[in-house]
Amino acid sequence: MSATPTPEQTAAQLVRAGVGKARAMMASTVVLAVMAGAFVGLGAMLTSTIAAQSTLGAGPTRLLMGLGLTMGLFFVVVTGAELFTG
Repeated sequence: MSATPTPEQTAAQLVRAGVGKARAMMASTVVLAVMAGAFVGLGAMLTSTIAAQSTLGAGPTRLLMGLGLTMGLFFVVVTGAELFTG
């Protein structure tokens, strides 16, 4: 028995997730959207702080900047917040 879902199983999971989001209450969707915006904003602030304060070279600074914004998106995914662009 394979642990990898078939395309049909994946499509069924996506449909169930979409139906669940469509049936969600407006208030919870708005709260999750605000949370997502806050997380992405904090990631952007972290990126700007790293860029302004870094005394490292250009390469390590850019790597850390990329990780900063990625942390914001990571928190969106982990918490299940509603990022409407993704």
